[in-house]
Amino acid sequence: MSTFKLALRNLAKKPLRTVLAIATVTVSITLLLSLLGFYFGYNKAMRDELNNFGVQMLAVPKGCPYSSTTLLLHGGVIPNKLPLEAIDKIKAIQHVKSAQGIVMGTLELDGIQHVVYGISPGFEKLRPNWKVQGKFPTTEGELVLGSTIAKKLGAEIGKKYTVIGIAQDKKQQEELGTYPPIGQQVITYKTDPRELTIVGLLDQTGASEDNFFITNDSEARKIIDLNGYTAIAIELDDKAGSKEFVAVAVEGVNDAQPVTINQVANTVSGLIDSARSIMLSVVIVAILACAIVVAGAALMGVIERSKEIGMMRTIGATPIQVGTSVGLEVVMLTLIGGIIGIALTLVLQNPLSDLLRILIPNAPNTNLVSLPPDLLLLSVGVAVVLGILASIPPLISAVRAPPLRMAGS
Repeated sequence: MSTFKLALRNLAKKPLRTVLAIATVTVSITLLLSLLGFYFGYNKAMRDELNNFGVQMLAVPKGCPYSSTTLLLHGGVIPNKLPLEAIDKIKAIQHVKSAQGIVMGTLELDGIQHVVYGISPGFEKLRPNWKVQGKFPTTEGELVLGSTIAKKLGAEIGKKYTVIGIAQDKKQQEELGTYPPIGQQVITYKTDPRELTIVGLLDQTGASEDNFFITNDSEARKIIDLNGYTAIAIELDDKAGSKEFVAVAVEGVNDAQPVTINQVANTVSGLIDSARSIMLSVVIVAILACAIVVAGAALMGVIERSKEIGMMRTIGATPIQVGTSVGLEVVMLTLIGGIIGIALTLVLQNPLSDLLRILIPNAPNTNLVSLPPDLLLLSVGVAVVLGILASIPPLISAVRAPPLRMAGS
């Protein structure tokens, strides 16, 4: 009988133990792939979203610039504003190629709240990934719907909607002059109804704008009763040092605070890198626990088959042949568990990504779990190495004892 067939026969002798050992490996590999897939996927999704924003810098109201940028990317409401004249001052700064005002807030349609995203004419040129059926809004009363919300509403070009804006209380806004302190509730009120006509439907981008009500910036200001911008997108020229020069100049414009897209990307990467060590610690503990379980199962198998192994040694089987048979059993266990773990992770990739978007505030709207081929190959390698390491204790037990003592045990 070949070594491979012998290993299969031995695994089949104790099916429950074999299944439990395989299940342990499956869980460990699934955990490994899920955590590493999230690490790579979330990092890539955030960088892609930032790169697709189309500008190198944003001017936001003073407060927390990174929080403001995240809110702008994912549809949050910034409880502060930049005055209307700020955009002309920024356009006049040397090295500024263009500046586009952004107005973001909340509107209500049929009792359900949605994000309204007001853009200046020409803003769509900064977003090359934006493709629209129809046209972009250029005047008040015009509306473009993101692909996801358009499907939910059954929207089509020419259809009209009456919306109500949610605005921040003016007195509170004037008193605070900046972000409300942590724990302080933002006082809001509903504005007068506004009628909007769909002039375009945005193709799916895989980002947060798939759920946006996109209007002209002037219309958005009227919807949420805001006399200003929530942010200004700044496109720079290609000259060396322009980013640093413009950043200093923007700080002097009406309490504006500059934040570069690279700064946000690096901050996000830093946070993810900090979490990586924790994730890897969890994975290592899981893999070690798995190795112990598999090694224990294999060792029990060796003890139960001690008479059989002793007879093999007595009739001439070498320690290497015995060890190869035992080692192959363990590697087969871990390899089968690893392959099942890979298949399970691939099946759960999209549901897991959807769950993470629910659990993580302001997460990108794209796939948060990335499973590139090299990561899948790595997991197979981990399964094999795990099998080799787990086979050491039972292998030593099988080859050390004298044949006669084992045969007579």
